[in-house]
Amino acid sequence: MELVKKFEEATLCQSINIRSLETGKKYPILRAMRISSKYGTNILLTIQDSGSFTIQTYLPKRYSAVVSDVI
Repeated sequence: MELVKKFEEATLCQSINIRSLETGKKYPILRAMRISSKYGTNILLTIQDSGSFTIQTYLPKRYSAVVSDVI
């Protein structure tokens, strides 16, 4: 049943460019992950939009050196 729940959550999430977000609006961060891609190390943010929709967006490269794994 856990796998079914993961698939349902995945359909409610969409990926957008960080420039598409509204400036001045507060987006709660649900999860921040450091990932490795063919372009190097990046930070992937999962944020909540208005309602129950979640959005994934990549932070610019300059933030991957600043963001630490230790909180």
